[in-house]
Amino acid sequence: MMRLFRKLRGEKKSVTLEGVPVTQLSLEERVTSVEPIYVKRFELTALPDVQVIAEELRRGNILIIGITQLLNKDPEELKQAIEQLKGICQAIGGDVGRLDEEKIIATPQHVVIQVKEESAPAQPTSAQSTSA
Repeated sequence: MMRLFRKLRGEKKSVTLEGVPVTQLSLEERVTSVEPIYVKRFELTALPDVQVIAEELRRGNILIIGITQLLNKDPEELKQAIEQLKGICQAIGGDVGRLDEEKIIATPQHVVIQVKEESAPAQPTSAQSTSA
């Protein structure tokens, strides 16, 4: 009965495993030990910036990336950077998408960008299609 009570309260319990003491964490301690996920703004100015973005994604952060400077400077380099970014996101299980003409978003593993599905054109009902 006391074991059940301790388990419900989430008390630490010292367990030895082959002579090595192991400390079990309570639920509160496990939740607070999780690293925060940041949403960061980043300006893509050159191809090497993709490696900085990749490192942020590996850390689990989400990036809103401005592409205007590189677009105005060298559109071909921007295409290369975006292709590299797509490959990196695919490799780490992340996602990349376009927000607008000036910004893209890159997400780490387990974060998926949901694209708004366009509604299909309305199909005529049988009554409408026979009235010609």
